[in-house]
Amino acid sequence: MDEYEDNSLQEQDLRMLKAILSNQRIALDFSTHYSSSLFLGDAKHLAEAILSYVKIYKDLPTKRVLSDKYPAIKNQIDNLYQELTNVEFEPQEFKYDLEKFIQRYKDTRTASLADELRFNSNVNADTIIKEMERTIKDVRSISGPTKQAYTQKGIHEFIDDFTKEYVAKIEAPELGAGIKTGYSFLDYVTNGLAPAEMLIVGAETGGGKSMFLNNIAIQMWMQENTIASSPFSKGYNVQYFSLEMPYKACFRRTLARLADVPMYGLRDSNLTKAELESVYQASAFIKKYSEQNQFEIVDIPRGVTVEQIEERYLEACTRYQPDIVVVDYLGLLEDHDIEGDDWLKLGKIAGKLHEFARAYNIRLLTAVQLNRPAKSKNTDPAELIGIHRIGRSSQILHHANIGIQLETRKDEHLRDTLVYHVIKNRDGECGKAEISKKFKNGSIFDVPYRVPNKDDFGSYISGFDDEEDISSQIKNILRLK
Repeated sequence: MDEYEDNSLQEQDLRMLKAILSNQRIALDFSTHYSSSLFLGDAKHLAEAILSYVKIYKDLPTKRVLSDKYPAIKNQIDNLYQELTNVEFEPQEFKYDLEKFIQRYKDTRTASLADELRFNSNVNADTIIKEMERTIKDVRSISGPTKQAYTQKGIHEFIDDFTKEYVAKIEAPELGAGIKTGYSFLDYVTNGLAPAEMLIVGAETGGGKSMFLNNIAIQMWMQENTIASSPFSKGYNVQYFSLEMPYKACFRRTLARLADVPMYGLRDSNLTKAELESVYQASAFIKKYSEQNQFEIVDIPRGVTVEQIEERYLEACTRYQPDIVVVDYLGLLEDHDIEGDDWLKLGKIAGKLHEFARAYNIRLLTAVQLNRPAKSKNTDPAELIGIHRIGRSSQILHHANIGIQLETRKDEHLRDTLVYHVIKNRDGECGKAEISKKFKNGSIFDVPYRVPNKDDFGSYISGFDDEEDISSQIKNILRLK
C-alpha cells in the first residue's frame, strides 16, 4: 500500500497538527507556506479542514467549530483530539519537527515516483518526463521558506476565497482587522495595521516622533489591556530597535509611559509615594504580561543596515515571533551599497524596509525627519502639512502604506494636545485628529474619535436594515452554498 493511503495518524502528523492547533503564529505561517498535501492518510483530510479555517478566519479553530463546519469528518476530528492529549508541544522544538516533517514528504514523494516507474512498464517517455518534472518541482517548492511567498494567481481563482471571507466577516466583523494602534481616528481610517504594512511618522526636530512611535508600540503590544488587567486579553509581540536612544533611556521612557510617571523621576530616583506604587504595578504587569507577549528593546548603534535589522529579527524568531517591528528611526539607517546623495539613500532604504516587512509579513513602524518649512510670514498653514514635508525624498513615503505627520504649532511646547495628520493612506481616507500629550511622562494618549453614524451613509447605501439577519441573503446574492 502507498504510504499516502495509510489512514492511521502517524507520530509526525500528530506533532505537526498539535503545533498548528496550539500556536496561532505557527498556524498562520504553515497555512501560508505549506498545504495539507504534506500529511498522510486521515491526517491529510484533518489538516485540510484546519488549514482552511485558519486561512479564512486567521485564528485557531476549536474542536466544536471543526465538528460543526466539517461534519463529514467528525469522527476523525474526535479521534484526533483524543490522540492529541498524549502529544506534547514545545515551541522551541517546532523547527526541528518541521524539518523532519518536510524531509519525510520529500523522501516519500520521490520513492513513490521510483516505484511507479519500476513497476509500470506501460508508461511512455513523455509521461515519465512530465511526472519527474512535476515531482522535482513539488519537492523543491517545499523548502521551508523563511520569507513570505508572494501570491500569484488569476482573479478567477481567488473569487471563491473572497466570497467566503466576505461572508465570514459579516458573521464575525473582527475578522480581517489589523492590529489596532490605540489611536481611534488612525484605527478608524486604517482598520488597524495589516501584515506587511509599513507606517512612517514624520515630525520636526523635537516634535515627538520617537515618543509617538514608542506610544504606538506600547499600545499595539497591550491592546485592550491595562497595567491593572487580570486576566489578560490578546496582545502582540513587539521588537523595538532604538538607534538613537540607549537601552536604559528607552526602557525608562517605556516604563514612564506604562506607569504614567515623570521620566526624570525614574532617572533621578525621586518619585513620590503614589508614583512609586504606580511603577510597582507597572513592573508587576510587565513581568506577568511578558509571559505571553514580548516587548523587546534592541539597543543598536546608528549606521546599522536593513540587513543587520533583519539578522536581529531572525534571531528573535528563534525565541518568539515579533508581530510588530519598530525602527527608531529611518534617518539613522545606512546602506553602504547605495551611492549618491543622502536623499537618494533614504528613499532606497525605505524601500528595503518595506520589502523586509512584506517578506516576513510583519507590521513595520519607523519615523523620519521633516524638511524645514519655508520661512515666510505669508506661508499658508496648510502648506506646512503634506507629503512634500517628508525627509528630503518623495521616495520615502512612496514605500509606506500609511504616512503620519505630527503638526508643530506656535508655542507647541506649551500645549497639552498634539495634532497628527494622516497624510497618506493607501487603503482609505486621510485626515487629522487631536490627542492628549504629557511629554514629561512619555505619554501621548488618545482622545476618542466619534465614528460617523452608520445612518449618515451606511444603511442608505447597503439596502439592508440593521435588524435583519443578512448573512443568508448575502450568501444567496453571491451564490454561495
